[in-house]
Amino acid sequence: MKTILFPTKFSKASRKAILDFLRALFDKTDEKINLVLLNTYNRPTTGQSVMLHITDILEENAINDLEYEKKIITEEFGEDKIEVTYYARQGKPYRIIDRLSKRIDFDLLVLGISGSNILKEMIIGNTAADIVANTQIPTLLIPEHIEFSLPKKVAIAADLTSMDNCKSIAKMMDIVNLFGSELVVVNVCDPDGCDVDFKEKFRNKFNREFEYYCIENKDILKGITRYVDENSVDMLAIVDSKEDTVYKLYSENVSKKLTSMAKYPFIVIHDCFV
Repeated sequence: MKTILFPTKFSKASRKAILDFLRALFDKTDEKINLVLLNTYNRPTTGQSVMLHITDILEENAINDLEYEKKIITEEFGEDKIEVTYYARQGKPYRIIDRLSKRIDFDLLVLGISGSNILKEMIIGNTAADIVANTQIPTLLIPEHIEFSLPKKVAIAADLTSMDNCKSIAKMMDIVNLFGSELVVVNVCDPDGCDVDFKEKFRNKFNREFEYYCIENKDILKGITRYVDENSVDMLAIVDSKEDTVYKLYSENVSKKLTSMAKYPFIVIHDCFV
């Protein structure tokens, strides 16, 4: 049974994202899903006695709202298809997620992003940016303005000149298989550093058929965007590994430029470095 984490602030974007995602998923699979809802709230800055009282109220309100979300989800999909649990916690979302992930093995984290510009949300909406930057869970961003459907074709864009980030790619394989999607591997590398045997290594490692494109371009951003522009891609995935060139993209905020161009869901896969 797949376990999916969904942080929510009870916004329109949040509810739309999870309902659209689950509808699309259950159209494709009969596998039961374990959905974990999470709501976090901030500690009030006030006097000690007043703070304790307000914190109790915030927790009670969060639990009531989570119970309502659970009711909506369970009524639509049925307890035979989905098991919903929830947590209301005080603190920063990415820290709470990190604690939960130490005792729950999440397969995917789904985030609903409000507004039509993901870049703006990632820069101004620090919650989403903090979660993406600090979690090791594969994270799916669903912008509010799109009607989510499972991708027919998923493109993994990364510098895969070596197989050092196999752990991240293995996570992506599980997600692609769950979605029932075609897989495209876009191997972006410096013209002087491409591994000509990569395609065979990848096939042997994961026993999976896939389309393969080797983009030799010193400007990795241009290489990725050119491929996306010229091909029918429903979802773009980027492997974030401190051992490969894509990590350099993150440090230079290129990933934010990529997300601003996304007209479809965008997924980030992290390496665990263990």
